[in-house]
Amino acid sequence: PPRAAPADIPDDQPLREIERRAIEATLRRTAGNVKAAAASLQIDRSTLYDKMERYGLSRPTEAQ
Repeated sequence: PPRAAPADIPDDQPLREIERRAIEATLRRTAGNVKAAAASLQIDRSTLYDKMERYGLSRPTEAQ
């Protein structure tokens, strides 16, 4: 049987937007620690850097 999407992800949202939001949230949760974020997302650190560049994301700063 198909798994239900989490309640906070609309059904009509493109996968790239879901991925961007997941990366952004994980970077915030890890205080910008790319190594920890990559481990949490279960992807290689270089892959995370590539995706951050693709989506125009940067590490969060303490001032944000």
